[in-house]
Amino acid sequence: MLGEIYQQIQLPGLAKNYYLRSVKLTGVDDVVGRAKVEAALGEVYASLGSNEEAIRWLKLASNKYENLGEFQRGDEVKLSLEKLQQELGEE
Repeated sequence: MLGEIYQQIQLPGLAKNYYLRSVKLTGVDDVVGRAKVEAALGEVYASLGSNEEAIRWLKLASNKYENLGEFQRGDEVKLSLEKLQQELGEE
Protein backbone atom coordinates (compact mmCIF):
# COMPACT_ATOMS: atom_id res chain seq x y z
CA MET A 1 0.00 0.00 0.00
CA LEU A 2 2.79 2.44 0.76
CA GLY A 3 4.19 1.94 -2.74
CA GLU A 4 0.82 2.87 -4.22
CA ILE A 5 0.54 5.94 -2.02
CA TYR A 6 4.01 7.18 -2.91
CA GLN A 7 3.32 6.53 -6.59
CA GLN A 8 0.07 8.50 -6.43
CA ILE A 9 1.75 11.51 -4.83
CA GLN A 10 4.51 11.33 -7.44
CA LEU A 11 7.37 10.09 -5.31
CA PRO A 12 8.50 7.21 -7.53
CA GLY A 13 11.83 6.68 -5.78
CA LEU A 14 10.09 5.91 -2.50
CA ALA A 15 7.41 3.87 -4.28
CA LYS A 16 10.12 1.76 -5.93
CA ASN A 17 11.64 0.83 -2.58
CA TYR A 18 8.32 -0.39 -1.19
CA TYR A 19 7.41 -2.28 -4.36
CA LEU A 20 10.79 -4.03 -4.34
CA ARG A 21 10.12 -5.08 -0.74
CA SER A 22 6.70 -6.35 -1.82
CA VAL A 23 8.25 -8.51 -4.54
CA LYS A 24 10.41 -10.18 -1.90
CA LEU A 25 7.48 -10.69 0.46
CA THR A 26 4.91 -11.86 -2.09
CA GLY A 27 4.85 -15.63 -2.34
CA VAL A 28 5.64 -17.32 -5.64
CA ASP A 29 2.21 -18.95 -5.57
CA ASP A 30 0.48 -15.53 -5.32
CA VAL A 31 0.53 -14.95 -9.07
CA VAL A 32 -2.06 -12.16 -8.97
CA GLY A 33 -0.18 -10.29 -6.25
CA ARG A 34 3.15 -10.65 -8.02
CA ALA A 35 1.68 -9.50 -11.35
CA LYS A 36 0.26 -6.40 -9.67
CA VAL A 37 3.56 -5.52 -8.00
CA GLU A 38 5.59 -6.23 -11.15
CA ALA A 39 3.30 -3.99 -13.22
CA ALA A 40 3.59 -1.24 -10.62
CA LEU A 41 7.38 -1.54 -10.64
CA GLY A 42 7.33 -1.25 -14.42
CA GLU A 43 5.36 1.97 -14.16
CA VAL A 44 7.63 3.34 -11.44
CA TYR A 45 10.81 2.57 -13.36
CA ALA A 46 9.29 4.18 -16.47
CA SER A 47 8.54 7.35 -14.51
CA LEU A 48 12.12 7.34 -13.25
CA GLY A 49 13.40 7.11 -16.85
CA SER A 50 14.81 3.59 -16.39
CA ASN A 51 13.06 2.22 -19.46
CA GLU A 52 15.02 -1.02 -19.77
CA GLU A 53 14.22 -1.95 -16.18
CA ALA A 54 10.60 -0.89 -16.72
CA ILE A 55 10.36 -3.17 -19.74
CA ARG A 56 11.76 -6.09 -17.75
CA TRP A 57 9.13 -5.73 -15.01
CA LEU A 58 6.28 -5.09 -17.44
CA LYS A 59 7.16 -8.24 -19.40
CA LEU A 60 7.01 -10.28 -16.22
CA ALA A 61 3.61 -8.81 -15.31
CA SER A 62 2.25 -9.20 -18.84
CA ASN A 63 3.14 -12.89 -18.91
CA LYS A 64 1.45 -13.46 -15.57
CA TYR A 65 -1.73 -11.62 -16.57
CA GLU A 66 -1.85 -13.59 -19.82
CA ASN A 67 -1.51 -16.89 -17.96
CA LEU A 68 -4.24 -15.81 -15.53
CA GLY A 69 -6.59 -14.86 -18.36
CA GLU A 70 -6.88 -11.29 -17.07
CA PHE A 71 -6.96 -9.77 -20.51
CA GLN A 72 -8.08 -6.24 -19.65
CA ARG A 73 -5.23 -5.63 -17.21
CA GLY A 74 -2.88 -7.58 -19.47
CA ASP A 75 -3.74 -5.30 -22.39
CA GLU A 76 -3.08 -2.21 -20.26
CA VAL A 77 0.35 -3.55 -19.32
CA LYS A 78 1.09 -4.48 -22.95
CA LEU A 79 0.29 -0.95 -24.09
CA SER A 80 2.76 0.49 -21.59
CA LEU A 81 5.30 -2.12 -22.63
CA GLU A 82 4.90 -1.41 -26.35
CA LYS A 83 5.24 2.34 -25.79
CA LEU A 84 8.52 1.88 -23.90
CA GLN A 85 9.85 -0.59 -26.45
CA GLN A 86 9.13 1.88 -29.26
CA GLU A 87 10.99 4.58 -27.37
CA LEU A 88 14.01 2.27 -27.14
CA GLY A 89 13.63 1.02 -30.72
CA GLU A 90 12.87 -2.58 -29.68
CA GLU A 91 10.24 -4.96 -30.97
